[in-house]
Amino acid sequence: MSYTKSFFDRLHFDEMLRGGVIGRYFQSTRTIVLITATVIIAGVASYSSLKKELNPDIQIPTVIIATAFPGAGPEDVEDLVTIPIEDAVNGLSDVTRVTSSSEESFSSIVVEFSSTIDPEKAKSDVQNAVDRVTALPESAQDPSIEVIDFTNQPVMLFALSAPSDEAALPKIADELLDRVKALPAVEKVSLTYRRDPEVSITLAPETIAAHRISVAALARTIEAALGNFPGGTVAADATTLSLDQEKEVDSIEELRHLPIEIGGETLPLGSLAVIAEQEQPGTPSAYVFSHEHDTSRAIFFATYQTEDADTRESIDSIEEAIATYRSVSPVEFQISTYFNGAEEIDKSFSQLQRDFLITFGLVFVMLLLFFGVRQSVIAAFAIPFTFLATFVVMQAVGISINFISLFSLLLALGILVDNAIVVISAIASYHRSGKFTPSETALLVLRDFGGVIAVTTITTVWAFVPLLLSTGIIGEFIRPIPVVVSTALALSAATALFIVIPYMAIFLEGEFPRRVAVFFQGLLATAALGALFFIMPSGPMKWLLYPIAALLLGLTVRLARSFFRTVTAWKSTRFGQAWLGFQNHGVFSLDALSLRYSHLIEQILSSRRARRLTIVFLIVFMLSSYALVPLGFVVNEFFPGDDIDVVYVSVELPVGTTAERASAAIHELLPRFQTLAELDFVLAEIGASAPTDSNTSVTSKDFRSILFTLHLNKAKERERKSSEIVTELEQSFADWSDGKITASQLSGGPPAGADLQLKLLGPDLETLERLAEKTKRYLEQVPGTSNVSVSLSSAGKKLSFVPNAAALSANGLSALDTGTLLRTLGSGYTVKEDVRFGDDKRNIMIRLSGEDFGTPEAIGRLSISTSSGNIVPLLSLGTLELRKNPTLITREDEKRSISVSAAVAEGYSITELNTALEEFADTELGLPADYSWKTGGVNEENNKSVQSILYAMLLSAILIFATMVIQFNSFRKAMIVLLVIPIAVSGVFVIFALFGIPLSFPALIGVLALFGIVVNNSIIMVDKINKNLDLGLPVREAVVEGATSRLEPILLTALTTIVGLIPITLSDPIWQGLGGAIIAGLSFSGIAKLFFIPVIYEMWFDKEKKQMA
Repeated sequence: MSYTKSFFDRLHFDEMLRGGVIGRYFQSTRTIVLITATVIIAGVASYSSLKKELNPDIQIPTVIIATAFPGAGPEDVEDLVTIPIEDAVNGLSDVTRVTSSSEESFSSIVVEFSSTIDPEKAKSDVQNAVDRVTALPESAQDPSIEVIDFTNQPVMLFALSAPSDEAALPKIADELLDRVKALPAVEKVSLTYRRDPEVSITLAPETIAAHRISVAALARTIEAALGNFPGGTVAADATTLSLDQEKEVDSIEELRHLPIEIGGETLPLGSLAVIAEQEQPGTPSAYVFSHEHDTSRAIFFATYQTEDADTRESIDSIEEAIATYRSVSPVEFQISTYFNGAEEIDKSFSQLQRDFLITFGLVFVMLLLFFGVRQSVIAAFAIPFTFLATFVVMQAVGISINFISLFSLLLALGILVDNAIVVISAIASYHRSGKFTPSETALLVLRDFGGVIAVTTITTVWAFVPLLLSTGIIGEFIRPIPVVVSTALALSAATALFIVIPYMAIFLEGEFPRRVAVFFQGLLATAALGALFFIMPSGPMKWLLYPIAALLLGLTVRLARSFFRTVTAWKSTRFGQAWLGFQNHGVFSLDALSLRYSHLIEQILSSRRARRLTIVFLIVFMLSSYALVPLGFVVNEFFPGDDIDVVYVSVELPVGTTAERASAAIHELLPRFQTLAELDFVLAEIGASAPTDSNTSVTSKDFRSILFTLHLNKAKERERKSSEIVTELEQSFADWSDGKITASQLSGGPPAGADLQLKLLGPDLETLERLAEKTKRYLEQVPGTSNVSVSLSSAGKKLSFVPNAAALSANGLSALDTGTLLRTLGSGYTVKEDVRFGDDKRNIMIRLSGEDFGTPEAIGRLSISTSSGNIVPLLSLGTLELRKNPTLITREDEKRSISVSAAVAEGYSITELNTALEEFADTELGLPADYSWKTGGVNEENNKSVQSILYAMLLSAILIFATMVIQFNSFRKAMIVLLVIPIAVSGVFVIFALFGIPLSFPALIGVLALFGIVVNNSIIMVDKINKNLDLGLPVREAVVEGATSRLEPILLTALTTIVGLIPITLSDPIWQGLGGAIIAGLSFSGIAKLFFIPVIYEMWFDKEKKQMA
């Protein structure tokens, strides 16, 4: 082409380039090979030592304060425990939010800090603030303060059951617990639904009346008998002796014979009360059911590994311990594993590994088709070489190999090859001119493209670095993406300039000494064997199958080499010529397309009307595409749904339901799940609620809540999606009238909360409940919503004893005496905790038995001993009143709160429904003064995430523009490059509208990534035009040659990036938006920039050049 020829006619090699460090480096093949080998060895070593885990290290400074207040109702817990602690921690610096919940006997406060605060410092500050609270009730236990550790999660969760002998289940659990805890790789094991043993001292009311027993006095006597009393030391005959008093009671039998002095006589405790060891009553239970086994009681195990342990090895040791215990256990037991961290890691890694291999293969094929064998091998080699170098950096900064970091590498794969393509294309173009030797070509390409590749890499990094500004769980979840991608891109630039260019010069030299050829053959063989070992699935058969696979690979290579030699020998034939052409230039040549493009762009630039039409068309296209968003053709979604293996069925029984009734409901409902062919097993929990995306299931003593967790077969083993199963479950339980049943599943992505959530805040619970019910009725009639629930219900009732101060004083009693009696009746009076009889520990409790105390009259007849030894009925000391009793009181921003939540069905937009909910709250809800509302759940996280992404986009655009101004020393040239970004974004909206892809949070990350990706070739094109002008070419000629010379790298880099992103775009719904956004933006901007940049450059700078002339 004449323009290209004109450029090379003016281009000359400067001998000064051979000097200096870079020139000597390019001429030293041994140095290049040594550096290559060093990076490969270091990368393999780093990869082998990097910790492999499922999720990234998420550090959110969130502190939980848990306080037990036995026997207290939710309102008392709130007034006496929750509010005083809230007041103390609200004054701490860097606290972003304080939320709390108060329920029967328990207070929980969650303190969230700014993400810049160290979690341990946050815990220390909270501890100091709580220590200053002195007004807590004496009967309240010391607050427990813990930092939420998002990283230290269980590596294995399983349910233990013994269908043949449920009575032996606690003992089996204890023995298995001891074995698992003793493993070196296990840090701790926690049990759920293990009913702790207690020694109950059960008094009949008539016994209390007959013997005038004071429960508090009796408890003090028993506690004294259970305690050791150290007496210090005494000196005798120059010897120091320790002095103590041993406890009177050291077994249940001795407790029965403990002498109790009552009314002048001494009686054994066993004659006054029934003393027995039993499981603690009133605790929730869990059950397991499968097609193979009937319903049986279960105890849940959660096992945690030590910090440095390997997940696979930890789980293998746990499973081995279970198998060993099974072989010696006299009772047969079942293990139902519902989370296996190693399997989840293998599943995620195998999928990403498959996507990586497909991506690498597709990119390599694209390079072969357009470049030829040698160039393609070198460009493809740059990918694993860059990854190995990235592994070294990851190890240095402490980033593990997890789902997000691997995804980041996969995302970078399609981008990082761009630099290699640019330099290879330039080397091919310079070498074809015939003016330069291979070494001269390499040095010229480094000089002409080194700076611009560095700049394009920086601009791409600017697109990802602002993601570090994202806060909260989402910010921590995606934090490895900017770090890993930026590192890979920076290393890819270094690889392209200092590895790819010199190797291309070496290969262009032609013949190699035999020792060099043998070295490179050995290097390729080692790489091939290493890649084969990496891609083979792990398992016990791997070491047996690997030699066979390696042998087959060697035979294939040998046959291929023989075939290639035969074909090469046919140089004179048409097939041989075609083969040589494929080796050197690939299958397709873009020369003809470049020639046509050159003529077309020259015609457009020569016509003012054509130039104006080009600009007008692009402007109209952009404005039309942006209008698709407000018109509703592009819908917004936080994270797309996914087909998962777990489905939840929540049951809400009437308030006041007993544990026995809840257990009966479980046995009634479990058989209904037998019809699900996709079912593996079911876990049923009393007192648990379905988890949202922001928290795990909550377990309490509210027996009216039942949670069924359905563990389905793997997605590839079933015909229906989990969302279809949820719909079927909703329909199948519609006829059950004993309670409310809802089915649900978690959405994809990191934890975020309910799909729809409206939080109501104010001082009065009844008013909040009325507003919540109104909101609930509204949501229930909105199409697309399900599982509408209210976080608080005051439908329960409580009996409140109102003491008469005068009556208490007249009988020598206090409110503490009546309170002790009531607690003994309700939850039992704790005499002493963790009393050791032999090797086991248990609590000693005093409880009441006898008549049914479910009515005020029955409770009023309870007798209490006065200070004078008389017996008076409880009702003579006060009154009993039946009042409303909220089961749970939640608070936020120092106000009481109620949340109304709902799930959104597939096919409906969460954003649109939430907008309608906000409009309802503003116009129809009718909030009184001192009451307010705000949204939560997905909408809250979505708003925060979108806001952070918009800030990141603005910062990215500013950084890119500033970099361009510095590079080109021109605001207008920088603006030309920057204007390509809105063209790319408009393409995203068009494709998303056509294919119905939601604009999710991952899609917004893809749009942000476009900021850096699409400007790369724009920068190189503008830089090439500038270099043409520096060589003295006229503006028109400089623009046409610069645009034409960039056609091949623009098309090839766009194609390789698009092809490289196809696997992750199609394999995972969560990342569909991210890959789709980059693909759509590149497709539109890649074509548009070929016309936009030449036209706008000509329009802005041609007149200036003419005026200067």
